[in-house]
Amino acid sequence: MQSTTPQGGSQTFNFTGSAQVFTAPVSGTYTLEAWGAQGGNDPVNPNTVFGGRGGYAKGDVYLAAGTSIYVYVGGQGSGCLNSTWKSTGGGGATDYRLVGGLWNDNTGLYSRILVAGGGGGRHGTNYENMTYVGNDGGGLAAPNINACGYNVTGANQTSGGSSNYGSGVAIGSFGFANANTMSNLCSVGGYNGGAAGADQWANGGAGGGWYGGCTSWCTSTGGSGYAYTSTSWIPAGYTPAATYQLANSQLIAGNLPMPDVNGNTMTGNSGNGIAKISWQGIGCTSAVVPVVVTVGQAPTVSAGSNQAVCTGNTVTLNGSGAVSYTWNNNIQNGVAFTPVTTQTYIVTGTGANGCTDTASVVVTVNANPDVNAGQDQSVCEGQSVTLNGAGATTYTWDNGVQNGVPFTPATTQAYTLTGTNAAGCSATDQVIVTVNAAPTVTLGPDTVICENISRIKLRHQVHRDLLIRGIQVRVAIHYP
Repeated sequence: MQSTTPQGGSQTFNFTGSAQVFTAPVSGTYTLEAWGAQGGNDPVNPNTVFGGRGGYAKGDVYLAAGTSIYVYVGGQGSGCLNSTWKSTGGGGATDYRLVGGLWNDNTGLYSRILVAGGGGGRHGTNYENMTYVGNDGGGLAAPNINACGYNVTGANQTSGGSSNYGSGVAIGSFGFANANTMSNLCSVGGYNGGAAGADQWANGGAGGGWYGGCTSWCTSTGGSGYAYTSTSWIPAGYTPAATYQLANSQLIAGNLPMPDVNGNTMTGNSGNGIAKISWQGIGCTSAVVPVVVTVGQAPTVSAGSNQAVCTGNTVTLNGSGAVSYTWNNNIQNGVAFTPVTTQTYIVTGTGANGCTDTASVVVTVNANPDVNAGQDQSVCEGQSVTLNGAGATTYTWDNGVQNGVPFTPATTQAYTLTGTNAAGCSATDQVIVTVNAAPTVTLGPDTVICENISRIKLRHQVHRDLLIRGIQVRVAIHYP
């Protein structure tokens, strides 16, 4: 219906672990606000050692009555006390999109018009020796940090940051942070782009954002924020029309003062992310006023424990906690496959109500040893031979043979060696031992000779000196 009375209001969106929908009740200008989620606090010192704080983003956009936009509120990263280092995951971003669906769907990521970055996680056990590392979410860019003597750059408008550490570094991607492949037990990145830490190695996970932060030892940076304006950077494949460009935009990093949801001032956002839409409008009003938003409970999905296999062996990944499961990299839930390299696999689980959650698992592929059983050998019957394997850590021979221990083979035979390396991977090789029979020597019938005869010719052609009845004689042994 038509109205000239200002139709004002506001709606706050808390973390649910799934997309939420807002439908404009009136035509007018809407103020969108977003606060990114915090990285996980140190599980050993949760009240004094904190993860990176979430950033803040704000902008005004005109929406016609009945227009729907999608709100994704980031979740805080987490860790546990059961791991070696208690590392925690990065916080998820909070954003507004024109296209709904799974949080990591590319179509939705390229329709975002406002993003507040999530903060990075912690190494654990306060290894950094500070209350806040400064790995907060962005902002136009997330803050750079120096932790444990290494410089780690926060995400910005065009990249996921960088690190000079050298190993275990994972640069953030468009829309989410990436975990490295180091060992992890229970560190979890927050919903909407936060990366898991590596709590057995150890490092905190990076925060989600317009670009996810950089995962590095000893801890990681936050993700960047974004506001779609007439002057902002626009990536290839970006879909929002110019009518959704924001006015009066603000991007504030989590290490700076910012408004809270009630209009007071705070430094960075702690805990889960949050979003708020406020409006003043006149003219056409929606037939559904007030708007009722039904929020379903998201499942708690697990991808299972990290696994390690040897090259060429199969592995089976099984998600749990939901009704149906979709894995990346074309993996089927519960179906064995042969991984080629060490990789992180992500599963999206969907509950009966259509709500989703994601989890990840690292499958480490260990190389098989290059086992060598040695050169083939030949021995005479009754002689011993020693077999020595190479290229592995431990060796097992068939036929009861011990590695490096002499034995006497009875017949010509192939011997199979199984070598196992430190990772428990094995390979085989063979060696053939040829046993040559000894000759059968015959001197012919007994012969009586007279004294002083110094030579007797026998039937074989090997000369030998013999002592016959105290007299040394030379015989010629003739082989047939």
